[in-house]
Amino acid sequence: MESDAIPEAVNSLHSPGLVCILFGCTMLDFAVAQKAAPHTEIHGGEITLGIYLPDIMNGYYRGTRFDWSGVINSLKFRGHEYFGQWFDNYNPLTHDAITGPVNVFDTEGGGLGYTAAKAGGSFVRIGVGRLRKPDDSDYKGTFTYPIINPGKWTIVKKSTWIEFTQQLPDDGEFGYIYRKRITLNKDKPEMLISYSLTNVSRKIIDTTQFNHNFFVMDGQTSGPGIVARFPFEPRPQQTVNEAVQIRGKEIHFVKSLAGQQRIYELLDGYSAEARDYDISIENQITGSGVRITSDLPLARLIFWSRPRVVGPEPYVTLRVAPGETTHWQLRYSFYILKKNGMQNKNQKESQ
Repeated sequence: MESDAIPEAVNSLHSPGLVCILFGCTMLDFAVAQKAAPHTEIHGGEITLGIYLPDIMNGYYRGTRFDWSGVINSLKFRGHEYFGQWFDNYNPLTHDAITGPVNVFDTEGGGLGYTAAKAGGSFVRIGVGRLRKPDDSDYKGTFTYPIINPGKWTIVKKSTWIEFTQQLPDDGEFGYIYRKRITLNKDKPEMLISYSLTNVSRKIIDTTQFNHNFFVMDGQTSGPGIVARFPFEPRPQQTVNEAVQIRGKEIHFVKSLAGQQRIYELLDGYSAEARDYDISIENQITGSGVRITSDLPLARLIFWSRPRVVGPEPYVTLRVAPGETTHWQLRYSFYILKKNGMQNKNQKESQ
């Protein structure tokens, strides 16, 4: 999909009836669907950013765990690649067939209204839409739920930014207007993700949101040379995986991951101040680095990795009263390491 056709092409695919056709299709050629997924690019300074677009019929991601907006498939900076496909088998309906710094909104481990909904009833996942609860079982993040109403997506794009808006009307339980704008700074290697959430329902929207940063830095295996840095000393709440070591305010890989191995570390040690939402990931072999900051404090922090991906998962808490709007943002600063592994001048100045 070309950028000048974004609004018309995306908005024409919001009929809930199309979802039934999609989920009933068993002969879909997923390889063809992957190549044909609507996408676009924006450019800013030295960064080129590739983005998949939400599309109920042909979108790269059509699962129900992650927010559909702003799925970044590539970020190139000074010859380095920061994102990309990290999993072996692709299926657009799989819960984690997704790339880039993507969001999950969770309420009570599921979605808005999931616990109260009866079998056959509905619940809401922000950034996805209104979904069907098939039975009385607990919410499963790995399950793709039937979509009743995907809401209305509107996309506006300029050369250095793109904004996604999803409107889901109130059904007597929950409704919202959700916006995400991704902006590239023209003057320095920086990406800003700005969010707003307006509650158009009669109930409070009380949820957490986390960003599952699927970093695939220069296609390197998760192993020695990959370092995560924090402004505090991270304290694991369980035994640390033998593939990593905590050294003061840093997490270092000491062994490479392979096969189905993974790291999942629930971390503590941060304060209730936004200054502790400050995470850097470096590939000290290829020299690429990124620093992530936010204007909201951490509510939870997980350090997660698989063989081809490193994904710090910082959580924030959102509480939006009926009729109100809340705003928050994330800032990604990209840098290149010197040969001795130290940060470059621009990164030092941003600390």
